[in-house]
Amino acid sequence: MAKGLEVLAKVPEADISQIKPNQIVEIVADAYPDQVFQGKVKLIAPEAIKERDVTLFQVRVAIATGVDKLQSGMNAELNFLGDELRDALVVPTVAIITNKGKTGVLIPNDRNKPSFQPVTIGSTFGNQIQILDGIEEGDRVFVELPEGQKLEDIIKKEIK
Repeated sequence: MAKGLEVLAKVPEADISQIKPNQIVEIVADAYPDQVFQGKVKLIAPEAIKERDVTLFQVRVAIATGVDKLQSGMNAELNFLGDELRDALVVPTVAIITNKGKTGVLIPNDRNKPSFQPVTIGSTFGNQIQILDGIEEGDRVFVELPEGQKLEDIIKKEIK
C-alpha cells in the first residue's frame, strides 16, 4: 500500500475558480476503467504553470478509496464534483439558443409554433443546463425544431 499517494491534476485557469479545498473528486484510472475511486482536493497551487501557451494550476488530490490499487505514475481522469443543486430547473443543453446576444429557449406559442423566450442560465451539468429565470417548472420547450422550420425564420419573426 502506497502511503501518502496523491493524484496531481493540471486544471485550466478558466476552471480553477470552481475548485475548492476538500472538494470531493471522482478518480477513474486507465488501469481500472470500470471503477470509480474517491479523493479530496488537498492543495491548489498558488502559482500557475504554462504548457503550450495554456495557463494551468496544479491541484493535489488525496486518495480516499482505491489506495490499494492505484499506483504511482498511473494515468487517471478526474471529475471534480460541485455542490449538489436541489430542486433546480434544468433543460437539455440542446434546447438553449442564442440570438443577438440574448440566451433563450423556444416555447410553444398559442398556435403551438416555436416562440423565442429569453432565459437566464446557471450551471451546466453534463448535457443539462440550469435555468434561473425566464421559464417555470412544467413549461414545455422545444429540443428540436418542427420539421420544415428553420431557426433563422422563427427568430426573424420574433426579435426586431
